[in-house]
Amino acid sequence: MKIFRDIKTEALLIYIKTLCNDYIKKIDKGEYKVNLGKDSYNEDITKTIFFLRDKLKESIFDAYELKTFIDSYMKETKKKNLPPQYEALLNYYNIIVLQFDKNFKTGEFWIPEQIIFALLSEWIYEERKSVKRYPFLLEIDYLKLLSYFENVRNNNSKDDLKESIRFMYKISSEVISKLKNAKSKKLIRSKSKRKK
Repeated sequence: MKIFRDIKTEALLIYIKTLCNDYIKKIDKGEYKVNLGKDSYNEDITKTIFFLRDKLKESIFDAYELKTFIDSYMKETKKKNLPPQYEALLNYYNIIVLQFDKNFKTGEFWIPEQIIFALLSEWIYEERKSVKRYPFLLEIDYLKLLSYFENVRNNNSKDDLKESIRFMYKISSEVISKLKNAKSKKLIRSKSKRKK
């Protein structure tokens, strides 16, 4: 069975892959465009999001694929409960989603590319061991990418944009903190049963 931090990493990557997929669909439809005021910034960010999406495709479900998998599993096995590992995965994923839902209203402005890089950089810094299965995550220069947002924040006269960038960091840190400290009752229960 996977250990807690590995399942938490998987839950975070499910969320990030879903964000990447939605982000790229919007770009392809012309509904969204990276615009940090510098072409080199915009290109670097967009290229990295595509890189992440392509690599995650090989190893991680997105939220829709996870739901399909779980529905199919429950139907085929006719069991009432999921195995503890999947219960924990759903629990951790829901913690991430609920934390974002708590802080964002529908349609409210946010910066998904900054969220993606902020979440990953903080998680890798905090839980480096748990990303060994995903070595491509260590190929990304998060500090450089996040410095683009810092440059915009420091050099832009728009207070609302500065505040939005600051808020993206704040909420990303809160999500990582919640995930890091989260416990899965299902896994704890099953562990204690085996010990008896």
